[in-house]
This record gives sequence, structure tokens and C-alpha cells, in this order.
Amino acid sequence: MSSHKHLVEAVSSLPKSKIFVTFTDGKARIYDVGALVDKIPAFERLCSNQDLFYKSRPERSGLAVIWDDYFDLASDEIYLNGAETPESKAA
Repeated sequence: MSSHKHLVEAVSSLPKSKIFVTFTDGKARIYDVGALVDKIPAFERLCSNQDLFYKSRPERSGLAVIWDDYFDLASDEIYLNGAETPESKAA
């Protein structure tokens, strides 16, 4: 796996436990956070709390999306496993 890190530029929370993330390379992804509940049951608390879910933001370094001191999601996970979007800028 490449050691290249995909840095988050911006994030928006969407309905149905999804996030829209843009990266510094101009690419964008939609990531289904709700799909993590089967693998990481603690994410159920995030997905069921809409006030918290809609507080998503890029971590200062750009290496993650964060919600609070407990919930975060690595930028590479979102970049590699999120759905590509037509909003992505040509690289």
C-alpha cells in the first residue's frame, strides 16, 4: 500500500449516515459511515445521533474526518473505499 496520504480539504454530513468529502487533490468521495456499524458497533452511536453526526469536520492535519474526541475516520479509508463522485475535479 502506498504511503501517500490523501488529505481532507472539506467534509459535509449527508442524510442516511453518509459524508461528502473533498480532498486536496481535487477528488471527492461519498462515504457510507453507517456501513461501518457491522464492523465497528460503536459507530451506531454516531449514526443514530444526528446532532453529533452533522458536526463532521476535517481534522487539523487533513488526515481524518472527526466528529468529537471519540469518533474519527482516516482520510485514506474514505479515499480508497468511498464512492467516487462526478464533482471530482480533473487531476
